[in-house]
Amino acid sequence: MLARMSFDDGLDDDEPGYRAPLPPDDRLWRHPSEVSTRPPRHGFFEQRPWALALLSGLVGAMLASGLVVALGIDRRHPVTERVLERNTSGTTSDDAVVSVMERVRPAIVQVVAQHPDSALAGSGFLFRDDGYLLTDERLVAGATSLQVTLSDGRRLAGRPVGTDADTAVAVVKVDGSRFPIAPLGSDANLKLGQQAIAIGSPSGPSGTPWVSVGVVSGLGRRLARTGDPDLLDMIETDAPFARASGGGALLDRGGAVIGLTIAVSQDDATREGSGYATPIDIAHSVAEDLISKGHVAHAWLGVEGADVDAATATRDGVSGGASVRGVSTGSPARLAGLTPGDVVVAIDGAPVRSMATLVLLLRQHHVGDVITIAYVRGRQHRSARATLAERPRNL
Repeated sequence: MLARMSFDDGLDDDEPGYRAPLPPDDRLWRHPSEVSTRPPRHGFFEQRPWALALLSGLVGAMLASGLVVALGIDRRHPVTERVLERNTSGTTSDDAVVSVMERVRPAIVQVVAQHPDSALAGSGFLFRDDGYLLTDERLVAGATSLQVTLSDGRRLAGRPVGTDADTAVAVVKVDGSRFPIAPLGSDANLKLGQQAIAIGSPSGPSGTPWVSVGVVSGLGRRLARTGDPDLLDMIETDAPFARASGGGALLDRGGAVIGLTIAVSQDDATREGSGYATPIDIAHSVAEDLISKGHVAHAWLGVEGADVDAATATRDGVSGGASVRGVSTGSPARLAGLTPGDVVVAIDGAPVRSMATLVLLLRQHHVGDVITIAYVRGRQHRSARATLAERPRNL
């Protein structure tokens, strides 16, 4: 007997109830009624591909705009990019200093001064090609002989032309011509913080010049010296050089001389780490006087004085000035009517705030100049005119 077998087609149509047939596209067969001859319908963008491209562009622009706003980038104010070009010239600040030294070095000399009890060595620099050089007054004053060693090793006898203790300037002459010279600049436009290069001769009989780099750290400085007049209107620099290295050249970054370095003794009132130089405009003017006259013709008023103290300021109602302590007989000040106790407050309208200011203002004048002196006597403001004379040689 044959057993009855059941057949399962896997469509679950043996289950009770009705189930909707699958969609035509999911079946392996179609009913004739489901087959149509109508062309298939396409969507809007399928029929118009340009519209899809346009819409995509608009969406992309909107997204980009949103991103720009979100990042805080406003293209209405474009950003300018500047690309710094690489320096291919090979010039650096070190190269500039080396270049300056190489140009000025031929004019740097060593000066050895023989004194009765010792020999002193210092620097100097040629500023005229006929053999005139500038150096430190303390090195030359009182020397019995001078030996000058040039940069090429030649040793020549030096002749002292003259010295000026008020400015620490000395001029020495060596025989010959067509010497290399250091170019002179001007201190008129010096500014605090600008580069300063100090250069001088070697301390021994041979070797290379020393050079140091710093800045102009002070202008118009007053330097109190033991045994010599105070130096006024000095340049201060932090370019390191030995305290005894007087007579060297202080240069600007272009290699022009702006000052004559001076020797500073242990007893002088200086600040640690500072060097001092006489401004080149003063040094050059003094040198020309020494060469032409053998001495410096300092304009002279003929007063001795001091800064105004608190008691005098209260008594005369002044905030500053030069208090006259003495007036030389026959001096321009005596002829103008000044007496001890007067307080000088201005010269030609320029304020006098101290005795040093008075000296500096007088240095700007020449022998024979007529000046107007404003002074206070017993709270009364007065003025007088004086013709400046040449300071006596013994003062």
